[in-house]
Amino acid sequence: MYVGSKFNSLLLFLILVLLPTFKIKAQLIKYQDAFALYVNGHGYLKYESRSYGINLNWSTTPVYEWKFINNQDVGPVQSNVATGLYNITANDFVVYASRDYGINLKWLHETSTTTYQEWQPSGNLTASQPCITLKNTLVARTSTKSYLTYGSREYGINLVWGARPGSCNFTLRPNPVITRINNRNVVNGPTSADTKLFQQARLQQDVIGSNFYQDQFIGMAAAERTGVVTMHTDTWFPIDGYKRTVCGKADKYFHYSGSSFTDNDDDLNLNIIPDTSFKGMLVLANTNARTRLNRLITFNHIQAEIDVLDASFKNYFYPSKPFAPQLNRKVCAFGPFIADGGEDAIGDGGHFFKPEIHTAEEIWWKDDAGNYILSNICDVSGRFDGLRDGNLNPATRLPYTASEINNTGDDFDTDNGALTFNGAWAKKPLEGIYAIAFRVPVGKERHDYILNKLAGENYFPTSNQPANKHVLVYSGDTVLTVFESDQLDLNVRFERVSKVAGNSRLQPGYIQGFIVLSVKTGKAFSGYSNNKRNDSGGQLLLKLSKKVISKNLQVLEMRE
Repeated sequence: MYVGSKFNSLLLFLILVLLPTFKIKAQLIKYQDAFALYVNGHGYLKYESRSYGINLNWSTTPVYEWKFINNQDVGPVQSNVATGLYNITANDFVVYASRDYGINLKWLHETSTTTYQEWQPSGNLTASQPCITLKNTLVARTSTKSYLTYGSREYGINLVWGARPGSCNFTLRPNPVITRINNRNVVNGPTSADTKLFQQARLQQDVIGSNFYQDQFIGMAAAERTGVVTMHTDTWFPIDGYKRTVCGKADKYFHYSGSSFTDNDDDLNLNIIPDTSFKGMLVLANTNARTRLNRLITFNHIQAEIDVLDASFKNYFYPSKPFAPQLNRKVCAFGPFIADGGEDAIGDGGHFFKPEIHTAEEIWWKDDAGNYILSNICDVSGRFDGLRDGNLNPATRLPYTASEINNTGDDFDTDNGALTFNGAWAKKPLEGIYAIAFRVPVGKERHDYILNKLAGENYFPTSNQPANKHVLVYSGDTVLTVFESDQLDLNVRFERVSKVAGNSRLQPGYIQGFIVLSVKTGKAFSGYSNNKRNDSGGQLLLKLSKKVISKNLQVLEMRE
């Protein structure tokens, strides 16, 4: 009995001493595993019907619809070994084939061939998110430019054949429902990029919005107002050319329903006095306004503004309503960082280029119990979606075609190309993400998150995940679980997961990373109904609750 106790004590001592040195490695991507295919610096590839070229388009958020399939293989994907590139949504393989418009790619069923194993991924496929190149072995038989790369073209998706890139240009992001990480695999701990994101999240109530993967550039072209009195008048001016996040004190709410001289507005407005870490945005905004007006003017707040057009969703955004952000409490907003230079026809003196997050596509805060309240809103005004304003083509008196509408971008003024423009500010549908930072002490706690819908209209599933329970396991021990409401079908995943070593037996370290949620709201234009476009805005309001449970199953903290 004594010997057994002594042995157990020694074993416990070794575990506590050695555990801080263990690192983490995510499971390898295997043949038949679903993943998102990211073209570095440009976006995710997804299946989508289009007029010219292969049916592929861009997504700002991961779309887990790709697989490598190599006969019946199910083991780890091998570098420099030819395999098939399969799309789950299309239910088909991408293969090389000549076509009249766009890059020479087709779906296998469109060709007369039965051979699909013509793609050769190369790179570190043992990484948690492999960065690779993609070579087409069929193209390589006749050309030195056989690598799939990003490149602008007149028709079809912006992909071209090129020489071998100097560095990897595709990133594979696995789609885990259960993510297992094992302390027997020794890799580096958190990278400097991981640490930077974690610090950023801490300034933003543990949350990063749709710029989690990279900053979103909108360019410097002004958005225009078109209404009863005004017609294509430059009104909203980018301050630095990006979508930005501002966090600070909720100072004032107000609702603007428009006037007989303006567009049919139904704006939600929330004035935010920036925290110290975001004061630089005010400095930049005030400098911009003074330069444009040529006189001294000072703003102490940034206004988050979004048009919801009488949607019931707006009832959640006022102090007297349930779950609303409270005045004098912290709130964050994400969207185009712009200056409003408009002047109402009734002569209120104009907006003096006041700083705004407009459209405020994401607003988040914490309620009194500490729950995360996350909103995603696809603006319904039609001012910032790049679609034509009129319902009929004045030249033909017929409805615009989908191609005409999606390629005009007539909401924005580039000064005949003198100003940069990187696409519509508020596309329909709006695809966004929320990344919520977590940190769980190893061997001491388990964290459970419960994800529910509070309100929603015109929101859509983003996932083909088979379950609503998403589990993170470390060395056989459940660290974190996300329970997703049956009302939702969001893509839930864990990213930037790492083990941070402890410094004593009593502080054995912790697992940190991000719970990442994909959100999709609003309807894209696809035709006309009663001579009006059938596109629409949308909104979704989420509540993420958290339980902290000790390993003896005692609830240490509960947010409900």
